[in-house]
Amino acid sequence: MSIKNKIAFSFIGLVSIILISQMIFNNFYAKEFYIKEKSNAMEQSFYEIEKLYDGTSESIENVALEFENKYNFNILVSDNKNELIYVTENRNMVQYAVRPLVKSYKIKPDLSISDQNPIITTLHTPPNNSQALMLYGEFDFQNDKNFIQITVPMDSIENSVGIFTKASTTISIIALLIAVLYSFIISRGITKPISDIEKIASNCANLDFSMLANENIASLEIANLATNINSMSKQLEKTINELNIANEKLQNDIANERKIEQMRREFIANVSHEMKTPLALLQIYSSNLKSNVENIDKDYYCETIIEETERLNDMVVSMLDISSIESGLSKMNFSEISISILCLSVVDKFMPVLEDFNLTIDIQSNLNIIGDAKYLEQAMKNYISNAISHTEKDKKINISLLKNDDDVIFGIFNEGNNISEGDILYIWDSFYKSDKSRVRSGNNAGLGLYIVKTIINAHNGACNVRNDNNGVIFEFKIKLY
Repeated sequence: MSIKNKIAFSFIGLVSIILISQMIFNNFYAKEFYIKEKSNAMEQSFYEIEKLYDGTSESIENVALEFENKYNFNILVSDNKNELIYVTENRNMVQYAVRPLVKSYKIKPDLSISDQNPIITTLHTPPNNSQALMLYGEFDFQNDKNFIQITVPMDSIENSVGIFTKASTTISIIALLIAVLYSFIISRGITKPISDIEKIASNCANLDFSMLANENIASLEIANLATNINSMSKQLEKTINELNIANEKLQNDIANERKIEQMRREFIANVSHEMKTPLALLQIYSSNLKSNVENIDKDYYCETIIEETERLNDMVVSMLDISSIESGLSKMNFSEISISILCLSVVDKFMPVLEDFNLTIDIQSNLNIIGDAKYLEQAMKNYISNAISHTEKDKKINISLLKNDDDVIFGIFNEGNNISEGDILYIWDSFYKSDKSRVRSGNNAGLGLYIVKTIINAHNGACNVRNDNNGVIFEFKIKLY
């Protein structure tokens, strides 16, 4: 059973017990209680009259009237000669003398005056023989006996009891209904905050921390509970977020480590593959020359050995460049530089080679960035070298450095075959060589574009390649200063 129902039914049960007890009392014990109260009032009036009586009716009239009006008593006082001293007005009691009354009521011998004074009993009174409660007593005044008779109709008592019982029953039913309504209101007021806290605790168990308990509650204990639940929820949310961040970082670190390991393996495999052919040629040609094999073109052999040696040298230099770049990224010397002047300087160094092509240059002046001039120069050189190695003489090469909103874009266009979509996805990887159908010259080992991407990423820039109608465009962009 819920706390709400327990509180409600407990309160209703308590009120019901009280009301049922009251109804039982009203129905079974109220009459005796009333008779007892009337009897006590009769004795009190007897002793008051005895105390105040001085031989005149006036001395007892006030107290007699008080009891008559308050308790509906009929009071009769007479002397030893059976003459009336005082009688309740308009009660038709004058005709009944005390002694004959007592005698006619046949009071039992063991209830005689000598044994008990005053005596209270019930009797039947004329003329309709109705039942009444009567007190009979004697008191002395100046050595004479005086007698007091006090009566009250039992009908009056029963009517009072009936009226009281009916009123009490009605009040009890109304009180019970009010108690039922009030108990549910009270129980709901007590248990609703607890239910809200229980819901929030359940949400916390399901890792939902979007709701907080209301701490502005009249009950101190529940308010403290709400405060503690909110504190626990916030702390738990914070801890879980920290764990998620730590776990995400750990997963990223693991993924990076795996990627690095995969790249290392691929790099070693690529290096081994790239070196295998020139080393094999060097071994064969050198062995043939040493063995002085007949009918060989020694000049060709020597040129091939020199060419493959240069190829190996270029490969080693490129790998050293990569190692230098990757190990020195955190040591880059960033400062404000004029990339316009830097670009002009790089192009000027390549002019003896670029004169063999249909060259156009578009370098916008006064463009400044924050970067490392040494590494950016190398990135530009790699782009230009890549364009030269993939372009036939007299074909177009366009070099541009232009402002685009908040960025500066360095671009190289070289006329020739397009790059296939499959190659574009991997062109920035180390040792990757594009479609063999493109014209290649020199000893390119497939590391130049990988070096460019590494440098530009360190400058928070981005690299891009796209096919044009008659060739390919390579670009990188960096934020202007």
